[in-house]
Amino acid sequence: MTQEEIDQDEEDLLEQYPTVQSEIEEARNEYDTEDYLTIEQYIAKRSEKAELNLKSPR
Repeated sequence: MTQEEIDQDEEDLLEQYPTVQSEIEEARNEYDTEDYLTIEQYIAKRSEKAELNLKSPR
């Protein structure tokens, strides 16, 4: 068996679990409705938040 075949078998096994199926469905719904952040948006948002925390008095 190649590593690719092993990886595919593991993925197929994981997808049988109800929790994993639910998470996959949720992610697909978020993608379909564009209800997600890209990694670039996430990083920008985190940077903005960090800057605000540095500027606010404690």
